[in-house]
Amino acid sequence: MVKNIISSIIGRFTGQREVAATADTTTAPRRPAPRKDNDYMKIVDEIDRMINSGEVLNIRKKEQGMNVFYYLGDKKIINISKTGEPTRTIFLFSGANHLARDLNTSGLRAINKNEARSKGYGSAKALYTGTDPEVIRNMVKAAK
Repeated sequence: MVKNIISSIIGRFTGQREVAATADTTTAPRRPAPRKDNDYMKIVDEIDRMINSGEVLNIRKKEQGMNVFYYLGDKKIINISKTGEPTRTIFLFSGANHLARDLNTSGLRAINKNEARSKGYGSAKALYTGTDPEVIRNMVKAAK
């Protein structure tokens, strides 16, 4: 009987050590996943290259918080979100919805007013979730 008591007491202490050891390995601090700024930067670099080379005129860039906005004069024409997976490029200029339907590219779609407002896109006309520079180039050139 004394042996049973002693072995149960020892078993409890060794069991707790094993539990503590496994708890240490499972509660290791997690590192955040690497951010995928590469997709976002592809889009911004392409538009900036077009502005600097003179392919498009009178477009200016403004970074605010987690978004990058492009303006044609005083009118906001493009909103690029730095967050989100995949990167969302929102086209706000009139005619973007028609061009999105005409291009018929995967990831580019026209959205109506109700959908844009319900998802918090404001007065968006088209939404692009890809990073193809050719699609970005066609959409930016159409914003006049």
